[in-house]
Amino acid sequence: MGLGTSSFRSALTLALLLTLSAIAAADIIYLNTGGIIKGEIVDEDDDQVIVKTKYGEVPVNKDDIDFIERGTVSEIFQQRLKKVNKRDSDAIVELGGWAQSVGLKKEAEQMFRMAIEIEPNHYFARMELGHRRHKGKWLAVDEYNKAIGLVKYEGQWVTKEDAQKLKAGFVRYGDDWIKKDDLEMARKGYRKLDGKWVSKEEYYKAKGYVKYKDKWVKPEQLEKIKKAEEARARRLKMLKLAKQIKMAFKIRCSFQPDAQKMHLERFGKIVQKASEKIWDMTGGGIYIAEAHIYDKKSDGDVIVQNLDEIKVRTKGGSTAYGYAQKGGKMTVGGKCLILTFVHEFGHAKFSLPDHYGEQVDCIMNAGDGAKHMKFMYCTNQSRGKQGCWETIIKRYPGLKRPKEAGEDFDEPPETKIIITDN
Repeated sequence: MGLGTSSFRSALTLALLLTLSAIAAADIIYLNTGGIIKGEIVDEDDDQVIVKTKYGEVPVNKDDIDFIERGTVSEIFQQRLKKVNKRDSDAIVELGGWAQSVGLKKEAEQMFRMAIEIEPNHYFARMELGHRRHKGKWLAVDEYNKAIGLVKYEGQWVTKEDAQKLKAGFVRYGDDWIKKDDLEMARKGYRKLDGKWVSKEEYYKAKGYVKYKDKWVKPEQLEKIKKAEEARARRLKMLKLAKQIKMAFKIRCSFQPDAQKMHLERFGKIVQKASEKIWDMTGGGIYIAEAHIYDKKSDGDVIVQNLDEIKVRTKGGSTAYGYAQKGGKMTVGGKCLILTFVHEFGHAKFSLPDHYGEQVDCIMNAGDGAKHMKFMYCTNQSRGKQGCWETIIKRYPGLKRPKEAGEDFDEPPETKIIITDN
């Protein structure tokens, strides 16, 4: 069957949906895919709406629409503000996230500041304002960077040592510092040795490096790497013999957009850190054994919606740190928080519920500014009803619950990261 004009125009609409949001809109159309179109609805029938955008009039099939909010973004913000509970910091932060997503930056900041007036330690509001916690205090970005010893160089916060290198005309390339003029040749795989360009292999051999598993390392580093691998292998063998490991997850993480290798590798580090947390939270009984990370698809257990955001857009058009279906897929941002990953993993892999409105310390309790959100699972006793820990041990009997949040159960087995850049 051929593609009709109406279907073709609808497909074109969906392809452009991420670029149609930078105008003074009169209406907001929320799509089933999680995207939005801002414009003015100039015509509508039972099958479609016609939206006037700065790119012209665009038809949108109603089957592709989740819901519509009518009015300018400022008017819709005011409507939402009237309905929000002014004493509910979480609801105010959610409104701030929505305002941020539709380009109302000033209003979004006002909401986040309103939230911390109600709950001074509201984690998500502080994060959105760019605040960071240091020695028990929330600091603005500049104050935080100064406190940890960074200096500002050409608008960027760097270490003092890096600032000296940059002032001397060097740039960072991988683990090395090279002159700016040498960057193009370095990208082609060459290195400068005694004033001459040589291959990477010649360079590292001349510097005394050795190749191990496709990486060039110093001999003293190689010894440490091998010892660590041997120690890890011994631990894994002992753990298996003791039947301590109850579950080793293998997951697929699919980036929806076209990602670069650095995005995929960065997400791999997030998965590894999350695995370490899950390991300690389950008494060294559950971890992520393998994560295949790839791009330009949406078929993974973990769907990564964007490249450089800590938040995602929900199907309802608002923004969130992540979301998941119980026993299903989870959706997070390309720079999601470890806290978010472990929380959504609890929904997706253990079918754990949220604990909004409850006064219990648990990774699944993101309410009240996340002040109860700890790297631990609540129990029947602490929650007063079905606890997350009891839900997990029904599936994986024999786990040992930590006595307190943060209890260390040694290093988990290594999480194997497989990168496929499509």
